[in-house]
Amino acid sequence: KKANQILDAAGYATGKDGVRYKDGKALEIELVYIGSNAVQKAIGEVLRANFSKIGVRLNLKADEATIFYKKQKTGDFGAVFNSTWGAPYDPQAFLASMRLPAHADYQAQLGLADKAQIDEKIGRIALSLDAKERRDLTRDVLTRLHESAVYIPIVYETTKALWNKRVKGVEFDALKDRIPFEKMSLDAAK
Repeated sequence: KKANQILDAAGYATGKDGVRYKDGKALEIELVYIGSNAVQKAIGEVLRANFSKIGVRLNLKADEATIFYKKQKTGDFGAVFNSTWGAPYDPQAFLASMRLPAHADYQAQLGLADKAQIDEKIGRIALSLDAKERRDLTRDVLTRLHESAVYIPIVYETTKALWNKRVKGVEFDALKDRIPFEKMSLDAAK
């Protein structure tokens, strides 16, 4: 309901085809995803269905991985999937990458009126030795990004493991791509 009110107020009228138009131009967004990534495709299809409810046409564009990442770096997208790096890099290192033109986040934020302030605050986060100042600056940056609606937060990755009951000491590491094999052992009794 709120989205429809915002789009109505912005002058986007719903056409006979259910898509919103302004000045004769359809309100549409291209969502770029890695074609071999079934999870991204499925999420894209759900997003397309939800966007259609408010009259936004979401076009899904499957690309080969190298083309996808090139589009991320150059800003050649309307919307694109991106993931944070996880512990121990979040949020400081991930935020710092947002200031680099070769990152999707930098490209996505280019249209923001306060992009320069966001970048300046991220720089201060990296330099500050004061924990409270870093926390306050981080909160401000994340609040600005949230309020700008540049991102649609989606959690879709989990770490999974299957192992034989004879294997003991299976644990997950703070780094999602690291498997602590040194903690594992084989129970010969089973």
